[in-house]
Amino acid sequence: AGILNGALNESDVDGSFPGMCDTLAAGINRDMIPAQGLDTLRGFAEEMRNRGLSSSSAIAMALNLDLGKPNKKRAAQRIFTYFQGKLRGDASQGVSISDIVVWNEGATENSLSAAGQALAKIIRDGVMPPGPIQELCALFHEFSTYDLLGSPLESSLIPWLCPRCKFNPCEVFRCECKGNGKAPCASCDGSGKFKPDCRGCNGTGQATNPRHRHCPICGGRGTKTVGDCRDCQGLGWVQCVRCETQPEIGAPRPFCIRCAQEAVEAVAKAKQEAKPRQQQIRQEGPPPKGVSIERCNRAELTRLQNLWSERESQQLPGGHRCGGAEVLEAWKVDNPFLACQFKSRRQKLKDDLNRAADRLEGFHGTAPDNVIPICSSGFDSGRRCGQVYGAGEYFAKNPHVSVGYCRGGEYMLVCQLTLGKSSSSPENRDGDHIWVPEHGYYVIKQPDQVLVQYIIKYASSNRGGGGQFSASLERSLATAYSTKPPPQVKQPPRP
Repeated sequence: AGILNGALNESDVDGSFPGMCDTLAAGINRDMIPAQGLDTLRGFAEEMRNRGLSSSSAIAMALNLDLGKPNKKRAAQRIFTYFQGKLRGDASQGVSISDIVVWNEGATENSLSAAGQALAKIIRDGVMPPGPIQELCALFHEFSTYDLLGSPLESSLIPWLCPRCKFNPCEVFRCECKGNGKAPCASCDGSGKFKPDCRGCNGTGQATNPRHRHCPICGGRGTKTVGDCRDCQGLGWVQCVRCETQPEIGAPRPFCIRCAQEAVEAVAKAKQEAKPRQQQIRQEGPPPKGVSIERCNRAELTRLQNLWSERESQQLPGGHRCGGAEVLEAWKVDNPFLACQFKSRRQKLKDDLNRAADRLEGFHGTAPDNVIPICSSGFDSGRRCGQVYGAGEYFAKNPHVSVGYCRGGEYMLVCQLTLGKSSSSPENRDGDHIWVPEHGYYVIKQPDQVLVQYIIKYASSNRGGGGQFSASLERSLATAYSTKPPPQVKQPPRP
């Protein structure tokens, strides 16, 4: 057994190899060799045949072996081991011509080229498992070193290589679609449904009312199904960009790591480039002028009431505090034209500052007759007066500071402010805004850095009597107010 497996040479033992085989056969016939030893000897059938033993030899008859038929599977294993070692630079493991002839009948020598032709037939006949084939594909870059490009082995490996570069091994076990071209949609996790977090419980699934065990809106799931997923059209899967479903040669299979990464980056880049085109198609130029004012829902009113309560608790200039005021009603202002200008200004400030400009909600008090014109056309720099701290519009963090500017009225504006570069002097000349701590308000120089969001009606003991009343404002807020042009109806193309 030691001679057959290469552990010993014939010179290391006394006697000839054929003589030892005959002696071993006699021991087998007398039942002197255990069953485990017999199985070990039968496993060396190929080695016995390579050493010139035939089926009529005593050892073959004792072991009931047919040495006339070579074991094609074991021959294929030895050819693969030799070829793999050769490409890796390990030439210690050789292969016999008899093994190569089993798969390459025209071979006359045990060369690397002949072994490669034998391996090509082994792969084409489906004898080699996918694992060893992948190992050969990983060594494909060594084919040029051994002049194997254009050989039958290269042709047999192409169906296993990356269908894009035809050089690197494809990552069969790494693609999430398993090679079928259908990848789970990442936006909906393969469910096919758009499930945002439930607004009633903020995605926790817990009820805010102690009488309920779970959120009554989502049933405790934390998410609410609102329709089909837009990315996958409700299918739950999208076309896999990491695979080739219709390759030129071979079955559908994934790309290699490098090509898969390039494919993913190409799709992401195409989506990014498509966004500006879609926005340009959707809207050419700024939106038309017009404003709509509608009564806030309960959630928006509660948020404004909380904002008022939080801000009025802050200390006023002079060290005193105010209270006893509340928000009674609120209306939401939507002006797409001014919102577009506000967004453009924020983007310009972001480019200038190399960061996003700060945001802040501020209160602005004005006469009741000015409320609707400001909501419609924005703040007019030509109508400014009493600019103690430089040119600009004045906005308070504490609503009680703005109460005095309402001229006794009961309406106030809540605006979104963009704070870019702060001025270094009270004249507000070298920046776009300034904070006046002794009076508790911001001065914003540019009108497009202000966007009116809400009109609020408040009650305050500090408002005083004899306030101004605006009949036009009351009529505008009594019903849904809108000066927006009607939406344009696009005519379908004629067939």
